[in-house]
Amino acid sequence: PMADVGFTDDADVVVVAFGTQGRYVRAAVQQLRAEGKRVGYVRPITLFPFPSEAVAEAATGARAVAVYENNQGQMIDDVRLAVLGRVPVHFIGGLSLDGSGFGIAPDLDVATIRFRIEQVLADLDVHAGGIR
Repeated sequence: PMADVGFTDDADVVVVAFGTQGRYVRAAVQQLRAEGKRVGYVRPITLFPFPSEAVAEAATGARAVAVYENNQGQMIDDVRLAVLGRVPVHFIGGLSLDGSGFGIAPDLDVATIRFRIEQVLADLDVHAGGIR
């Protein structure tokens, strides 16, 4: 199992995404980090075997895990199994194609992904009573 992992040591939210989507997530996380947001990422390089240990380790200490994938949610099950209920898992992306049904998904955009990550962070703040 192989994965590219970054910024997870103190992350409140760890975002998991593979392939091209993982590169967009990494860019969004880097922007958020530059602004002081505690966000990290795991980009699985192999899906079989799935890097469950890397995901579990990255989620240690996190308050939530977010999953972005451009398919119908198959990887979210692998992520849920990796964290075994220790943190909530949020789905922030799904099957989305251009109008023809082919090509680049309209939500495959750093700004869109960043907005979805910020929504997870905001949801955590609301549930923490605005403490953070």
